[in-house]
Amino acid sequence: MSLLTDTGSSPAKKKVKVQCFQLAWLKQFKWLICDDGGLMQCTTCTLHKMKNSFVNPGSKNYRMSALTDHVKSRDHLTAEGLQTIKSQKLIESIVIKSTAIADDSMTTLIRNSYLLAFEDLPLEKYESLNRNSRLTGSIITTSMYQDRRTATELITIASDIIRESIIEDLKSSKAIGIMVDESTDLETEKHLIIYATYVKEGSTCVRYVQLLKLTSCDAVSLTAKIVSFFQGNEIDMKKVFGFGSDGAAVMLGKEGGVATLLKVYSPYLVEMHCVAHRLALAVVDSAKVVKEIKWMESILSMLCGCFRRSPKRLMQLAMWQDFLDDPKNQASTSTSSPMTNALTNVRRTLPSLLKMLEEDRDDDVTAEALFCKLSSYKFVYLLHLCCDIFDQIARLVKFLQRRDLVYAEINPAVTLVADTFHMWYLSDDAMGGPLLREFVSNVDCSEPVFAGISLTMSKQDAGLLKLQQNIANVMTTNVTSRFPDMELRDSMSILDPQNLPCNNLSSYGVSELSMLSKHFDGAVNPTELVSEWEWFKVYTKRNHRQATPTDLLKDAALVNLINISCVLPVSSVECERGFSRQNLIKTRLRTAMTLETLDCLMRISIEGDDIEQFDPAPVLSRWKCRHS
Repeated sequence: MSLLTDTGSSPAKKKVKVQCFQLAWLKQFKWLICDDGGLMQCTTCTLHKMKNSFVNPGSKNYRMSALTDHVKSRDHLTAEGLQTIKSQKLIESIVIKSTAIADDSMTTLIRNSYLLAFEDLPLEKYESLNRNSRLTGSIITTSMYQDRRTATELITIASDIIRESIIEDLKSSKAIGIMVDESTDLETEKHLIIYATYVKEGSTCVRYVQLLKLTSCDAVSLTAKIVSFFQGNEIDMKKVFGFGSDGAAVMLGKEGGVATLLKVYSPYLVEMHCVAHRLALAVVDSAKVVKEIKWMESILSMLCGCFRRSPKRLMQLAMWQDFLDDPKNQASTSTSSPMTNALTNVRRTLPSLLKMLEEDRDDDVTAEALFCKLSSYKFVYLLHLCCDIFDQIARLVKFLQRRDLVYAEINPAVTLVADTFHMWYLSDDAMGGPLLREFVSNVDCSEPVFAGISLTMSKQDAGLLKLQQNIANVMTTNVTSRFPDMELRDSMSILDPQNLPCNNLSSYGVSELSMLSKHFDGAVNPTELVSEWEWFKVYTKRNHRQATPTDLLKDAALVNLINISCVLPVSSVECERGFSRQNLIKTRLRTAMTLETLDCLMRISIEGDDIEQFDPAPVLSRWKCRHS
């Protein structure tokens, strides 16, 4: 019975498990999607056009194992690798684009700060200049780095780049000349300015180097500052062959001057008293001897004071100038002296001056006094005489202030002026300068009338001819005595190919070369110098009279000597220009400026590239390194 029962009983049915898409898979597998038709697809494989069951149309294999097998499949791994690369490139492109925008923004800020320094403008204008740049469409994406501190930092970086370039040039140069001078700024701080000359690629360069603060102005302290600068920058002082400065005893004193003390470090040093300063001293000496020059200067000073603070008188003068068609005076931008400019302006407008003063003489005591002086025959005569003389002096001053001036050109220029004075006033057939000749020929001495005004004469006017000879003689003597022959420097004129004679070539320059080789013995090889000199004379005369010696010889003793002659400074005019730039930058409204900032601003203003040629990339690169 039990068997039947067991046999007759029916077995239990198994439950069939239905497979379907699980929403939890979407969170687990980020690449998985399921469309309305229930097809599962891999977005990664689809994007990279793989060929498997999870690409269009899709898979209905709703098993976890199918998904995990797909993750491990070669197609999916390849697609994920391609996706990673694409993401990295996208990130890189975003970073590059963002960096480029940030760089463009900083480039604008760098250019604005450089513009302020180059144009000698206050750094307080930095923020307003940035706002204006943004208004005109320039890219400035951040409000940071727009304060004065950032402007100072950017200017310092730009200045450092220029300074490093100059220092490297000085290190690589075989011959260096320096020009130094001391001055005081508006805060009565004493500064020492240094300029350097050197030869680079066959051309002589004159560069602003440094502005140093002085605590003492004696020769020992000045020398210590200069030596410390060169040694601190690892520049060999034995390469310093020239020293130029004004005639102050502290600089050029024979026993204890800076030039003398520097010879301990620079044994071949040649010192030079600024030629422009010498000429100025010659004129001052002449004015001390000839009282008539001082008399003329006092009248010009009185005339200047009469018009300086009187708009009414200036308006009257302008009306007379228009009526008489006289040229109107303008502020002079030339390099002539104030005395020369004043004489020229008075001579050009003298008819208008006389008419105006004559009109006001009855009501104005000053006008009466000036009219009496200006309407004298002696004044008008001396005015034309001084205009002739000081015009020649002004031409010589301008010539001596040339940046490319070499010593061999100085004495011929001075001699030319002296010969001109002799021809005009001291020779047997002297007739005076061109302006004086014109005045004398147009004015009758018996009844002198100038521009419709009768000129007053006195008994002393009979000695004007003798006076003009005295003035010319004193001026000639003082000018020539300030430029005595200097054998060592004069010997360097033989190095100019233009001075080669047509005859007696074999003996030309032998004694001069011997003197030069003796002084610079150790810097140049005397034996090589003699042989190269003989070859150079013949070769230059036959083939290349117009060529420079450095074009014909490469790295020879003669080239070294020529380089030395090119770097010897003949003046300290550059130092004066540097101090003029200092005073343009450090004004009464900027007296809190530090020496370091002033030095950077001067370097960019003097040595920086023009705005159009300025490259901000090196400044940007160095700034990013500082802030990385």
